[in-house]
Amino acid sequence: MLLDSVDNSYDEIVNLIKDDLAFTSQPKIDNFEMDHLILIVFGANMTLAENVLDVDPAAELQKLVIKKLATIFDKTPAEFAPILCEYQKFVNHVNFPSKNVVYGMSKAIFSKYELAQYQDEYFRDLKAPNPMFLQRFNEITELFLWDWDAFFKKYRL
Repeated sequence: MLLDSVDNSYDEIVNLIKDDLAFTSQPKIDNFEMDHLILIVFGANMTLAENVLDVDPAAELQKLVIKKLATIFDKTPAEFAPILCEYQKFVNHVNFPSKNVVYGMSKAIFSKYELAQYQDEYFRDLKAPNPMFLQRFNEITELFLWDWDAFFKKYRL
């Protein structure tokens, strides 16, 4: 279901980035790889799962996610696991010291798609996202997080 959400909203996300007022020139992201977006979204959700679940259920969930995504990426689970782990680490790294996963996803997308070059000189030189872009994009990335409150209400772990 989450994968379908990313897939179905992909074109809209590309258009939102292209049209964002934070950029002084339109980002050239016609070759915007959906793979990065999928891996950022699932990496962030794995971090969130580790924060809300006990160790064993979180590890089991990660195995299931890896198995499913490995098939989609035409890899074995053993080949795919380090890829997802690297994206999870990347989201956490660009977000440090904050623990806000939504903010981390937005910053990871900004970084992976090299959007700094399309900003005004000040933010371009900082190689940091314009806070207005992050604020708008956080509203989008938040939609890709699993709703753990609803999950716990439906399935009592």
